[in-house]
Amino acid sequence: MSKSNLAKIMKNKKLTVRKVAEKANISPVTVIKARNNIEDCMVSSLMKISKALNIDICDIFKKN
Repeated sequence: MSKSNLAKIMKNKKLTVRKVAEKANISPVTVIKARNNIEDCMVSSLMKISKALNIDICDIFKKN
């Protein structure tokens, strides 16, 4: 299982799963999958999430 940096990014931006899903036009389940196990998420979904968060997709993968 590969945990993403998404939870930390969302916390820093004070965004909920629902809000990110709305901004990215994807389901909340997809955001949860990306947050908990990045391997379960499609690259296209990660791109939508990164665009919605106004970050580079690489930021999701960066180690802390």
